[in-house]
Amino acid sequence: MEPMLPTYLARAIPARSGAAVVRTGELTPYDAETLATEVIPMGPGTVLEVTLHAGAEEDLRLLRDVTRDLERHGIAVRVRQVPGA
Repeated sequence: MEPMLPTYLARAIPARSGAAVVRTGELTPYDAETLATEVIPMGPGTVLEVTLHAGAEEDLRLLRDVTRDLERHGIAVRVRQVPGA
């Protein structure tokens, strides 16, 4: 059995001092919700950068649905897609 490649890489960079949060793996609804929940306490000015494989439209929709409210909290979400493996 071949190992599964991660479908996303997320990095949350807090506006204030503190450690960045980095997550990678297969993007599931649970992972997306957990990521959003972890980022909100970092506060306004935090930047959430997420990299997805190009063509991962379902992951992109899931991520956008879950992170839509982060802007209300002053958190910027930046998503980029790169060629997949």
